[in-house]
Amino acid sequence: MSNLISANSPLLPEEPAPANTPLLQTLSLAARLLVGFVMLIAGAGKLGAIEQFGHNIYNYQLLPLSLVNIAALLFIWAEITIGILLIVGAAVRGSALISGVLLLLFIAAVLWAMSQGLEIDCGCFGNANGEGGVKVGWPKVLENLGLLATSMFLIYFPRSYFSLDQVIHQHWES
Repeated sequence: MSNLISANSPLLPEEPAPANTPLLQTLSLAARLLVGFVMLIAGAGKLGAIEQFGHNIYNYQLLPLSLVNIAALLFIWAEITIGILLIVGAAVRGSALISGVLLLLFIAAVLWAMSQGLEIDCGCFGNANGEGGVKVGWPKVLENLGLLATSMFLIYFPRSYFSLDQVIHQHWES
């Protein structure tokens, strides 16, 4: 009968103690800043070239023309918002989850374009003149998979140094 949960035990297990180690907090900080700055720079670059980004989305041949501009604006502002939240360390787990979903969408779109034989600009970092952008291909898939793995790490280990979440948590405990 020792396998039964006692009345005093928590319903959900506590976060494991190793999540607070200096190494994991340092890795989490690095992961937060990496994904955060990539998202912020990508979104900000597209903000200066919204029309070109709309063309990039349309070139994937996944959305009807009527949804392209809405999708462009949603992607741009989602990237900027997620980037800022990760950089300051606010809502890290949720921001990492949303960045992971976006990265899965980006990976699927690039793989779709590759399967259709489309030789198009991925539209990843904005390109005002429409020239010199990165083409869809395996390097872009691998880059996005690396960022996805980093986002997944943040979902499991969101605590890090210099985070707004940590400041808020300490404030509520005192």
